[in-house]
Amino acid sequence: MSAHQDWNPVVLRKHGPTKTTGRDEKTAAALRSSAQTATVEKFGAASNKTGAARDLRALEADTEHAVAKHVSRAFGLALQQARTAKGLKQKDLAVKLAVKPTVINDYESQRAVPDNRLIQKMERTLGVKLPRD
Repeated sequence: MSAHQDWNPVVLRKHGPTKTTGRDEKTAAALRSSAQTATVEKFGAASNKTGAARDLRALEADTEHAVAKHVSRAFGLALQQARTAKGLKQKDLAVKLAVKPTVINDYESQRAVPDNRLIQKMERTLGVKLPRD
């Protein structure tokens, strides 16, 4: 029965540092001796100039005032009336449209940005034509 058991001790040791920096021996020796070394910047290395700065400058230079679109009051009321005429709660309509109930609430309270596909789905589900601006 004891022939299958291994009673030898297990010894765990930390390994020494591994060479993961990718430096060759000449570069490492030069850095240790504080000798002068030349560096070459690779194309696009260590820079965050992907286009975000350009986009930010374009946004700052834009003098036009943009207004976010929202659904109209008439749309919100029409949606609410059509939904209640069908006897649906916001949650029920959301399940039929495969969206979150907060989306329906946002449309009815004029907080949402109009999405034509969703509005078309609402019109088909409720069987009414909803007003659009």
